[in-house]
Amino acid sequence: MSPLLLIEDLQVVFPTPHGSVRAVNGLSLQLGVGERVGLVGESGSGKSVTLLTILGLTPAPGRVIRGRILFRGMNLLEATPRQLRQIRGRHIAMIFQDPMTTLNPVFKVGEQVRESLRVHNYLAKGVLPGRRRNLERQRVLQLMAEVGIPSPEERYEAYPHEFSGGMQQRAMIAIALSCDPEIILADEPTTALDVTVQAQIMNLLDRINRTRGTAILLVTHDLHLAAEFCDRIVVMYAGQVVECGSSEEVLRHPKHPYTQGLLNALPEIHPQKAPLQPIPGEIDLAALPPGCPFAPRCNRAMPVCQNPPELLEPVPGHQVRCFLYGDTA
Repeated sequence: MSPLLLIEDLQVVFPTPHGSVRAVNGLSLQLGVGERVGLVGESGSGKSVTLLTILGLTPAPGRVIRGRILFRGMNLLEATPRQLRQIRGRHIAMIFQDPMTTLNPVFKVGEQVRESLRVHNYLAKGVLPGRRRNLERQRVLQLMAEVGIPSPEERYEAYPHEFSGGMQQRAMIAIALSCDPEIILADEPTTALDVTVQAQIMNLLDRINRTRGTAILLVTHDLHLAAEFCDRIVVMYAGQVVECGSSEEVLRHPKHPYTQGLLNALPEIHPQKAPLQPIPGEIDLAALPPGCPFAPRCNRAMPVCQNPPELLEPVPGHQVRCFLYGDTA
């Protein structure tokens, strides 16, 4: 079966005073119908830029210089602005990272949820304008109840500042669900939420996936969260996929030194209280080495790492971009 979403060799560059920086550098991944894929990595790995580029929202002054993004066979990078507007929200929806800055503070929450229905004429077929508005309101109330917003009639008339952080995120999810999209792009949907609310949001996304069959591409820093929620995990570093495979395989048998470093840096409850092992250094996209971008921070770097590594498959279904698993190791 063909994937619902296919990204091939995507490159996104940003001009800087020091030259062009590749925020996404040759990224390839796919998302199947109803699949849940986690995109993980440090800040600066290119995760959020990837999601925005899928929807044609690459932040200025960034631009795509190579690659394809195919949605049901249609290359979104070649789509007209009109075609992209028809796809955004209707077929591919996004849950943004910060609902407080995404929701418009001067419009009522209910009307912001209704906007997607109105823009896409979702309930317009054979319905008179007056009747349509009433149907859209009923649809919004149903969505608000579905995502766990209490007293939908009352909350419909509320403004974003009257919602808690968790309720704001639920409103964002209601907006994303309004037109029954085939794909949800979730950009760290639990950022700045406490553990209890985080669990509620992820349980909600899990229920949406199971009951609606909606495919979800989840961006997160939290490997534990990705392990519990996702079918597959894609680990990004410096705009590249460095490891990917099933969640169980990647987290139980991590192969790339970067993935291993991310797991070693996670806090765990342990009777011996072993200290955390942070990865030394940080990502500097403006000063990447000519070969493996992770080599300056890697404790297993070799002379051959001065060359760019290919994505290998040492275990069926488990890919890794590292010379440790090649013939030159």
